[in-house]
Amino acid sequence: MEQEKQTDYRFKILYAVGIIMVVAGHCNGGGFSLLSDWFPYGGFHLALFVFCSGYFYSAKAEKDLLKHTAKNIRSLIVPLYVYNLIYGLLVILLKNKRRLRREARALKKQQTNDDLNNINTKET
Repeated sequence: MEQEKQTDYRFKILYAVGIIMVVAGHCNGGGFSLLSDWFPYGGFHLALFVFCSGYFYSAKAEKDLLKHTAKNIRSLIVPLYVYNLIYGLLVILLKNKRRLRREARALKKQQTNDDLNNINTKET
């Protein structure tokens, strides 16, 4: 019979606390300093993630290390690089769009100045 996996919500809560501490640490306290006074953000959340990850360590991974490594590469590394590639392309497109807008505004301003100069020279 297949065993159903039980979700341990205590660790989900620990992960959530760790995530909140990482975000608050990157936001210089995130607007509240009570936790940062007792637990410095830079030293606590990393240990929390290591503890939670180590708790779910499985000795089955050691039996077939190559298979386990290949599975992790497929499920972790490949999506990471695909996401970074898509994000990088999006950043490049948005930067080029902003640069093109700036150049179009400068060209339009130059054309307006040229038109005003032409009108002024015709009047004189």
